[in-house]
Amino acid sequence: MNDNQKPLFARIADSPWVWLAPVMTPFVLFLLLPVFEVVRLSFFEWDWFDQRPVGFAQYRRLARDPTFYSAMGHTLIFAAAVVPAWIFGTLWIATIIAPMRMRARGGWTTVFYLTYVVSPIVLAMVWNWMLSPGETGLINRGLAQVGLGPFAWLASSRTALAGVIVSTIFTIPGSGVLLYSAAISSLPRELFEAAELEGTTRFARWRFITFPLVRPTTLYLAVIYTIASFQVFERVYIMTGGGPAGATTVLVEQIYTDAFLSFDFGSASAQAVVLLLMIAAVAWVQFRTIDADVQY
Repeated sequence: MNDNQKPLFARIADSPWVWLAPVMTPFVLFLLLPVFEVVRLSFFEWDWFDQRPVGFAQYRRLARDPTFYSAMGHTLIFAAAVVPAWIFGTLWIATIIAPMRMRARGGWTTVFYLTYVVSPIVLAMVWNWMLSPGETGLINRGLAQVGLGPFAWLASSRTALAGVIVSTIFTIPGSGVLLYSAAISSLPRELFEAAELEGTTRFARWRFITFPLVRPTTLYLAVIYTIASFQVFERVYIMTGGGPAGATTVLVEQIYTDAFLSFDFGSASAQAVVLLLMIAAVAWVQFRTIDADVQY
């Protein structure tokens, strides 16, 4: 029986688009079309009543805007500090957890994964209290016991960004611990046993066996953490609001301010496009530099 002789329902069921539609429809409506709309809006001057095409004027204005460069610089500094710290922090924790018995490994993995399911706003509020100026903050109160401080961690333009970065680094992402633990547990034990018989140290086994063999997981987490770092918003908004004096303003917060407070959707869209291109460029470099073709 050829396709034309099949019943209509059978021909429809054989079409791959029927099965792709439930997944592709939300993707197109809520992700792909908004991206195209943002790109389109970046070439317009938008107000409540009209859209006026301005070509590349929005991008030329950004090229001359010092606040945009400041927000971009803060975003790059944040990502450059947070992504490597998260990668090595989660790998180090997973290296400790992976050799444990299954019940203990599952318990510790669950403990670290809880940080992934807790709301970022709640975590930011907790860190905001811990870094509060004077002796009201938990950290300053502890330093006062040894005769140090108090320090204005988030109230000073010299330390505010560092305070946000440190609070982010110490909020270990549990997803990385979970993925690294699974990757390390799946590595062949024979490699470690042979290296141990050769008299290698534990650090040497980690450096020359564990770390190279989990490169696929490292690449995935590096890309995911880079995207998350470039899109940081809640922590900065809750802890500093971009201050003091713009010392912690990042790109997403600048986009939010221009779009929803100043209603300059054209400028905000242009910044969003630049941010998208930055993330794509960094991800491309990561794919080119991190060799994830591992065979064992």
